[in-house]
Amino acid sequence: MLGAELGGRVSQEALKALHLLAVAKARESPELLRRRAKSAWQRRWLGMLSVSIQVAVAESLLDPTNDTRTEVNGWAPAFSELPARGEAPARSRLPLR
Repeated sequence: MLGAELGGRVSQEALKALHLLAVAKARESPELLRRRAKSAWQRRWLGMLSVSIQVAVAESLLDPTNDTRTEVNGWAPAFSELPARGEAPARSRLPLR
């Protein structure tokens, strides 16, 4: 599982995992093209991950009662209850890029 914060920022662990996967995949390319291939694979997979995050957030907001999502496992608070559970952080915990 790759982590992301509310708002779509991907965690450093997820970025590192994508980097390592891209390096491994780029080894299939000729030596001269490896840096370019690594960059292309990394951008491709980050784009796919970003879209997946957006779809998951939209799906949870549009139909919170839908229990066909795989991430639902047991009880979950209603969307209206979430702000009462704690204050939002003053700023993101992830470093600026």
